[in-house]
Amino acid sequence: MIYKNTYKKRIILFIILAILSFFISVFLIININKNISKHKHIEENIVLSQKIKYYDEVLTMSSRMALYQDTLYWNNRYYKYVQKLDEVINQIKQNMPIVRQELKKVDKANMKLVELEEKALEYAMNKKYELAKGFLFSKEYEESKSIYQKALDKALLLLEIEVKELEEKFQRDILLSSFVTLFFIALILIFSYYIFKYLINYNKTLEKEVKEQVKKANKKDLLLIEQSKLASMGEMLESIAHQWRQPLSSISTSVSGIRLKKSFNELDDEVLEYSLSSIARATNHLSTTIDVFRQFYKDDSLKEFSLKQMLLKVQALLSSKFKHKDILFLDESIDYKVIGRENELVQVIINIISNAIDELEQLEKTKLIKIQTLQKNEFISLEIIDNAGGIDDAILDKVFDYKFSTKKDKNGTGIGLYMSKLIMEKAKGFISVRNMKFEYENELQVGACFKLDIKK
Repeated sequence: MIYKNTYKKRIILFIILAILSFFISVFLIININKNISKHKHIEENIVLSQKIKYYDEVLTMSSRMALYQDTLYWNNRYYKYVQKLDEVINQIKQNMPIVRQELKKVDKANMKLVELEEKALEYAMNKKYELAKGFLFSKEYEESKSIYQKALDKALLLLEIEVKELEEKFQRDILLSSFVTLFFIALILIFSYYIFKYLINYNKTLEKEVKEQVKKANKKDLLLIEQSKLASMGEMLESIAHQWRQPLSSISTSVSGIRLKKSFNELDDEVLEYSLSSIARATNHLSTTIDVFRQFYKDDSLKEFSLKQMLLKVQALLSSKFKHKDILFLDESIDYKVIGRENELVQVIINIISNAIDELEQLEKTKLIKIQTLQKNEFISLEIIDNAGGIDDAILDKVFDYKFSTKKDKNGTGIGLYMSKLIMEKAKGFISVRNMKFEYENELQVGACFKLDIKK
């Protein structure tokens, strides 16, 4: 028990550590994904910043080229890129708050530059090139350009620093994530080892418990079988008592007759021979009856036997009961050879027939018990049918339950049919019951039909 509890504590500890490792790994993976996304976002903005530089150079070049050739072309080109430059600056401002302050300076300087360049372009369009040059090469223009360049360079530097920090953080997270993942895998392996070891030990314990329970169940079943057998023995002893009554009476009468004839000196050889023959027939009947009874309770080996011969034994054991209860026994079976324990099958059939006799006792019409057989695949089906009115549908599926009986007033134990079911299952056969209707001498009969499927 201490061993089992120790394993349980270790398993609980491993589960807690594994769950913690799992959540840490998930957190780190989410964080890494965020950093990757942020890194990508910054790189996109660095590209945009490079575009600002490019567009600014295009604007400067366009405004200056307009002083020397095709003024209209360079004028159109200038205004085309002014719009693009404004869009890029605004986009970076929204995306990257860390460079917003520097971009404000860039934007302010850019506005001043655009103002001077537009004036220069206006003079150039009017062929006033010298005045236009005054704006593009003025000290104010150069100062604005310098402010613009420094602010843009600083913004780019801030973005590069952010990228570097992200890369360092990314490396740290990757390292930590790898460590946690390896730790998690190690925990899983150790946990699996302990689980496997625990399951092996637990399985051994279960196997031992199952074997013990099976042993107890088998012992219980054997006791129940013996109890059922004793009950059957009691019924057969009663039947034997009925069968012995007539031969014993015949012996007693013959002995009394001999004694009487002897006392009157009238005993001749003929009378003596007749009386002795009568006594011999009676004792032979007694011997046959007891031999059948003794064989039933002695020979229980697995062997091949004839169903027909087995049914004759049943009839011999119960014939006096049939006669006493005025029951007609109809053996309509076909002979088949089967392999099994004959006496166990006899016990099952006697259990079923005894129940039928108890029900038939209450009838005042013709009382019938008939047996028929048929072959189906690998089974021989033996049906025991009576005309006692059948079984109530409400209890039809309960008749094989343990200790279920409808004969409480007759000291019914409720184990006869239950044991019959166990015996049939043990022999890899089946037992079932249904209500059925059949005709006998042009009269409709209703009763129960017990079917025994016996493996060939």
